[in-house]
Amino acid sequence: MVMNEPSQRQDNSGPGGPSRHETADPWRIEAQDMRPLARLWPLLVRHWPDTVLGLVFLFLSSAALLALTFGPQMVINGTVKLHDRAALEHVFLILGALAGALAVTTGARLYFTYKLGERIIADLRQDVFLHILGLDMGHFRRLKSGEVLSRLTTDMTIVESTVGIILPGALRNVLTLSGALILMVLVSPNITGLILVLIPLLLTPLFLVGRRIQRLSVRAQDRFAEA
Repeated sequence: MVMNEPSQRQDNSGPGGPSRHETADPWRIEAQDMRPLARLWPLLVRHWPDTVLGLVFLFLSSAALLALTFGPQMVINGTVKLHDRAALEHVFLILGALAGALAVTTGARLYFTYKLGERIIADLRQDVFLHILGLDMGHFRRLKSGEVLSRLTTDMTIVESTVGIILPGALRNVLTLSGALILMVLVSPNITGLILVLIPLLLTPLFLVGRRIQRLSVRAQDRFAEA
């Protein structure tokens, strides 16, 4: 299943098939599709302790980061009087404890997510290698060696970074953003509305540059596979 798509791509680029430029867009669309990541679910279940612990520490680190805002909020709102030394020391002790909890949970989150990514990629490499060994010899007459190397090196590295870095980071950012918006609405709805207007103006250039980099990355992988 993993090695059949490249062979079809090569067969379609023959004299009677579509040109290289015409076959580029469908591959870019597949590269942007996140549904194939669902096939990693059996590997996640296989290493469920690391998956569960990674999610737990991800939620805890997001909660600790949001809780750091309560200390300055208490000082600004006048809940804690500035001339009350004991109250200020109590606030700073709480902030120090929250900062320590944030450091511990963030370190644990990175450890378990990186560990999960390494284990998944090791199992995936083994599955792909066993799949290659089970292919018919005639299949390798149509398949370039660059395609096999691309699947075993470049694509595996992308999957590893996706599982261990991109997906946990995206989930953590979503949780942090959701919690921050809720707290901002409770504190000042007017400022929250202004920020919601400014966010698209700031993020639109980043999305445009990111899409450009993604297209260049796909093109580089195609060149590497055709070598």
